[in-house]
Amino acid sequence: MTSCNFRLGVAALATSAAIPLAGQPAQAAEWTPTWMASPQPAWDAGNPLPMNLPRISNQTIRQVARISVGGDRLRIVVSNEYGREPLVIGAAHVGRTAPEGRIEPSSDRAVTFSGRGRVTIPPGARVVSDPVDLRMPALSEVSVSLFLPQTLQPATFHWDGKQTSYIAAGDVTGSVALRPTATTLSRLFLSGVLVARAEPTQLVVALGDSITDGASATPDANSRWPDYLAERLAPHNVAVVNAGISAPGS
Repeated sequence: MTSCNFRLGVAALATSAAIPLAGQPAQAAEWTPTWMASPQPAWDAGNPLPMNLPRISNQTIRQVARISVGGDRLRIVVSNEYGREPLVIGAAHVGRTAPEGRIEPSSDRAVTFSGRGRVTIPPGARVVSDPVDLRMPALSEVSVSLFLPQTLQPATFHWDGKQTSYIAAGDVTGSVALRPTATTLSRLFLSGVLVARAEPTQLVVALGDSITDGASATPDANSRWPDYLAERLAPHNVAVVNAGISAPGS
């Protein structure tokens, strides 16, 4: 499977800031990580910190990510690292974000994995999508919609996402507007976004605990300190990704 062996973890990010675009010279275009959310395992009921994880059943979740550097093509990373059963992605779409869970109509793009719209991710694995032609300016927001046909309790997530994700019934991945039945501030399964860039690009990985992750930051405001760092460095062709994790119970 395309990129099943590609690991968008902190070690890979720190040691390889850019990945050559397949089939083209490295100087023509490179794949650069531009956003990430560190995957976390769901914790047991004995932990005093509530997870507030929704149970998913035949639903679409639309998640918003503000990227750092921009590009003309992108790829998404979907993680099942802590799952105990295969994770089925029935369909996936991306688009430039509009208010209240909507996307810009002309920007909707279907996402494929090894040429297919549906992918099954084994437990302990993650996948990177095929390239998607979608121009994303620096510091813009991309909406990633994943259709999850299974009935499941998410086991891989990022708890303190500080960004509203919208959950709606059925496969509405390509819809401009959703009719959400629930929302969550956690990230579910989405762990990375990469962009194709012609310019040489450096990468800063922000490592840390809840202070880096964004504890006490205003939801939907992109006001974590790595967000401010991204704003300063993006004009200089430096990507910033936030690998912080708010530790449960800390």
